[in-house]
Amino acid sequence: MAFSSSTVKHPFAIWAGQLATLGACKLDGGQNNDIKLSDMGAKRMSLGIHQGNPLICFLPEDEEAISSIPWSSAAALMNLQDRDWIALSCKDIRPAGSVGVAYPVRLFIPVAHGRLQAWRNVQTDAKVHLGVMQFSKENGLPFFDGSPFLSLPATNRYMSSQKRIS
Repeated sequence: MAFSSSTVKHPFAIWAGQLATLGACKLDGGQNNDIKLSDMGAKRMSLGIHQGNPLICFLPEDEEAISSIPWSSAAALMNLQDRDWIALSCKDIRPAGSVGVAYPVRLFIPVAHGRLQAWRNVQTDAKVHLGVMQFSKENGLPFFDGSPFLSLPATNRYMSSQKRIS
């Protein structure tokens, strides 16, 4: 997957291309078009709980890019490559009604071990909420105050540490 902000107009492609230029993500043009954030890229997100379900908050400037993709699910991948991950999946990023071969995308967000406790007992009807974080003027810490811009079906998977993602 080759994104270039000078030739592509899609907000997510521009966002991913800019992060790749900064070394904040790795783009893989393989079968699933994986985008794997580095630790630096993952610092653009914050985890929390909203209405008893996991919440992923993004920086305000990332909302347009993240919300421009029709994400279909979110998964917690635990113990994969000796760490935990959140994977957002999209079955087809092309506009609705497109014909031909689907163009899937997966976004992998690295997470420190133990930070996904809210995902450990995910029920079959659980959701993962995506929202925009705000920052406290008092202490600079992130917080969520509002409604999620998207809610996705949630799953969790315990993986072998030898399994690889792109």
